Amino acid sequence: MRTIGLFALFMVAFQVQSQVTINVVAEANPIPPDIYQQLDAVMGGDGPIQSVRLYAEFPEGLQLSAIYGTSIDNAIFNIQSGNTFYQHPLGAATGLELIDNGDPLLAYDSWFTIGAANATEAEAYSAQLALETTPFFENFELGYDVEVDTAALLMTEAGVFVFNGFDEFGNATALINQPDENGRVLIGQFTTRQFVQGCFTFSLDDTVEGQSAHYSVETCFSFSSSFVIPDFNEDGFVNMEDLALIMAEFGCINGCNSDLDGDGMVTVDDLMSFIYYYNYYLGPQ
Repeated sequence: MRTIGLFALFMVAFQVQSQVTINVVAEANPIPPDIYQQLDAVMGGDGPIQSVRLYAEFPEGLQLSAIYGTSIDNAIFNIQSGNTFYQHPLGAATGLELIDNGDPLLAYDSWFTIGAANATEAEAYSAQLALETTPFFENFELGYDVEVDTAALLMTEAGVFVFNGFDEFGNATALINQPDENGRVLIGQFTTRQFVQGCFTFSLDDTVEGQSAHYSVETCFSFSSSFVIPDFNEDGFVNMEDLALIMAEFGCINGCNSDLDGDGMVTVDDLMSFIYYYNYYLGPQ
């Protein structure tokens, strides 16, 4: 059975601090088969590749001012992958700096952000990447796992910050770092093998100028991937022909080409996986 893509995200997220709850959630960044093959060739290593966008979910009325880590305050900022992070040669450490040149592989670059997926979107507000005493982002751009050393004797820190403007009524104008209709703010995109996990420290402020509400919340997360792309006839497309093949094998036990979940059988679970992939991940081909 071929294992050449990703499908489902299995998530564990929890809060280290509980003044305000922040959940980190993942959304798949679809990888078409031809792009997957290119990524597979340049990334090296073993295991399925996944590309996800991470979002921070938090209550309305607050805005995300920073994602940071510092040894002075013992604030956590780290991220790890199952093998390496994909970093395009023309990519950037943050989406705030990313300039789209039309290269399809650039769409799978790994980066941190607060709200903006590229430099064009970042023009809606003022943003700054803070690089201090550790080569955190430089190492990340090389594909390495990175962390702020909270036990360091000398100060080490790194962070992504956004600075807000306010209107004449004292309300924040940088809406891009406030929860959208789904209650979340984009915090990064990561293309890896096997899994992506880490712990971030989030700095949240009230959306009204002069308000004293401020929260520092540490949240840890872990996302892994498991999927076989259901292109059963290997024609480069997932379509009704593949649906016909999985239906023809429905009830098969052992040696089944349409066994998507790897349990040795073709059951309702495999059919549901196919439908989910067809409707959500790639869309009709």
